[in-house]
Amino acid sequence: MALSAGAIQAICNGENPPTPIFQVAAVRKIQNEKLSVERYRIVLSDGIHAYSSVMLATQLNQRVTSGELDAKAIIKLNNYTCNIVQETRKVLVILDLTVLTCGSETDIIGQPKPYNDQSAPSKSNNYQPQQEIQQQKPSYAPTNRSMNQVTNPRPTIHPQQNLVDKSENRIVFPISSLTPYQNRWTIRTRVTSKSEIRKWSNSRGEGKLFSVDLIDES
Repeated sequence: MALSAGAIQAICNGENPPTPIFQVAAVRKIQNEKLSVERYRIVLSDGIHAYSSVMLATQLNQRVTSGELDAKAIIKLNNYTCNIVQETRKVLVILDLTVLTCGSETDIIGQPKPYNDQSAPSKSNNYQPQQEIQQQKPSYAPTNRSMNQVTNPRPTIHPQQNLVDKSENRIVFPISSLTPYQNRWTIRTRVTSKSEIRKWSNSRGEGKLFSVDLIDES
């Protein structure tokens, strides 16, 4: 299925591509007791970028609860708007959509990596409507970074870092791209240090905890 390659960057740059086609990477219900109605957050992929600041208009909630709109589904946006919140963060709000292919009938398309407003060029020159995004084999190579960060330099990172875990059909996010607005995500990291296991106890109960330091290629 052809996705609208570059459409995420184009929309974030203020353009309005007509009826762009995306793949749904994830659908998450927002856990907030203050909300009077259920709200859903969507992670969209255009095959090049994945964008997590996407909200579903409440009139479309039934598309999620019915199971029609699920992870890996291919959708066409018939109507949408992009709002700026907290001065810099851009939130894409889906007002109307058409499900072209159910998630159970397809796999993750392309090698999408999380879109970053700050690092993206000011103008989008790679938007090509209905461009076919070809699937590629994973090229991830684990780092060999030592726990001693002073004596061991940071490894060289290949610029085309693969962020798709094909074995699990899910997008792997760099630690640096995570925000408080993402309530679920997948990361691939190396543990550089781990504290001893400690016990805790309070009025709510008791348990065990420990702390770890994690690094990835971001």
